[in-house]
Amino acid sequence: GVSKGGSTLDHSLHGDVWPYVSKIFGYVYFVAWTISNWPQILLNFHSKSTEGLSVDYVAVNLVGFVCYAIFNSSFYWSKDLQEAYEEDHDGD
Repeated sequence: GVSKGGSTLDHSLHGDVWPYVSKIFGYVYFVAWTISNWPQILLNFHSKSTEGLSVDYVAVNLVGFVCYAIFNSSFYWSKDLQEAYEEDHDGD
């Protein structure tokens, strides 16, 4: 491995497959998290009742999702982070 910042990086684990594995897990997590709320919402819609669903839960969940999206977007579009990533990964 290569020593960087006191840790050893094993470049054999950072082949071409890992970015795809990371993306797959990220999208699976996002989809699972997104659809996890739909059964309760659909049940409440069909029964025309909010019994079993806390309005606070929905509000806090929505705020959390918006904050998480803003957090990730700020990293995605940050020129400073993009430059640091390119520097750490030899321009890739």
